[in-house]
Amino acid sequence: MSPSGDSNRYLEPLPLTPLDQTSTRVYITNHLSFRLADPASGLAPLADGVNRLLSALPMLAGTVVPHVDDESKYQVLPFARESEQDSFLRVVHHDHPISTAQIPPWNPIPAEDQGNRPLISWAESCVSLRPIGDDEQKQPVLRFQANIMSDGLVLTMTYHHCIFDGTGAGIVLEALGECCRGHKPDEPLSLLSQLARDEVKLRQVLLDTRPVGHLDIPNPKRMMANTASENGSDKVSESPDNACPPTPITRKFLFCPVQLGRLKAHCNSLLPSPVLSSNDVLTALLAIGMHKARGIPAPSGELVMAVNLRGRVHSLQLSSYLGNLVTALQVPLPPNRPPCECEIEHDDLQKVAQVASLIRQQVTSIDEQAVWQLIESKRVPNASAFTPSPFIVSVSSWRHMKTHSVDFGPILGHIDTFEMDMPPFINSCVIMPRNMAKDPVWEVNITLANKRSFDAMVENSLFHLEVEISVHTASGCSIL
Repeated sequence: MSPSGDSNRYLEPLPLTPLDQTSTRVYITNHLSFRLADPASGLAPLADGVNRLLSALPMLAGTVVPHVDDESKYQVLPFARESEQDSFLRVVHHDHPISTAQIPPWNPIPAEDQGNRPLISWAESCVSLRPIGDDEQKQPVLRFQANIMSDGLVLTMTYHHCIFDGTGAGIVLEALGECCRGHKPDEPLSLLSQLARDEVKLRQVLLDTRPVGHLDIPNPKRMMANTASENGSDKVSESPDNACPPTPITRKFLFCPVQLGRLKAHCNSLLPSPVLSSNDVLTALLAIGMHKARGIPAPSGELVMAVNLRGRVHSLQLSSYLGNLVTALQVPLPPNRPPCECEIEHDDLQKVAQVASLIRQQVTSIDEQAVWQLIESKRVPNASAFTPSPFIVSVSSWRHMKTHSVDFGPILGHIDTFEMDMPPFINSCVIMPRNMAKDPVWEVNITLANKRSFDAMVENSLFHLEVEISVHTASGCSIL
């Protein structure tokens, strides 16, 4: 099944900003599941929605190719469909329930933890593009795949990270939801029409605008280029974790919002003024926990934390901007000392409060001028290169994304589950989008080197400051 929108209506190259050009060239996949009594019934509204989306935003049907004047840079050109494999929406039928397709990153399963042998899941057939693009082949901007399962439908959207960041991809899904709701021809699609009107223009403004005055990024080590899934450097440093590269394991942790609120209140009580958010505190807790989970004494580490910059540029309306507009801050972490015999170290809370405070200070210090200076610095190759700490951890938050609240129409409705799949980075985590439930848990996907690291994290006294934690493994087990 292939949408009928005319992709060649888009004739001008899509401008890519310096932040797009310096993004890691990988594909990231979002998985959305819909529980349906008649799984095939979801195909018609989905196909119609993809048609509407590509008709209004033909840039999404483009192909990422090297720039004609500079092969180190990329551009987006119109896409010429050559076969059914090039369909923008592929349909694949599976004789399995949704639960078997929801866990593409969760490997290896506990029975195969020994030796860290890679596990190739059949769920790879639920996506239409491989995570690492081949420079010798066409690299589409994005592709959809509708997977008809025995108890519903799993929609995957795989997108090129040079074109969107995680927030931008979430906005594309919001626009798709509008298109799937079956609006009347004369009824305006507010988000979709805004994207059609503004996206190319905003990219051109970000590409052409130059900062006023001398290029002077304050403390460049604190603010660096956006990276794969906004999670950290694409150049892996030499560290004990990477001396013999293991097969990474990703698992899901669920944090109780009530307990997190209490921890935030306690951390705020240790500071001169209560400025910390729940996101600040959880990010600090995760960073220190991952650093300690290495299981070895280590000097001060570094947290690389993604920051969405859309709200920092007040001269432009960027709330619905699709392109890469994120940076990564570097925050120092306290030394990882040998474990003590006490149940909880007396200064654990102070450590979390200290790191959370540094996070808040650095986030609030980013103003519009800093954003323009960051973009300017990306115009020169390696101008803002940095040497990462051997003991780096990274955290990215998608908590603000509206994915769970998007209405896909009377047949599909709201999504049941949302997952993301990307090339894994050891000692990294993603705080997943907020669910629609009242007082929803904080859902976090954490990637560590091996099962031993996860055991160390769960047993660590610092991590147990958050006492209601559920750890879901690939086998469906739960540790409370």
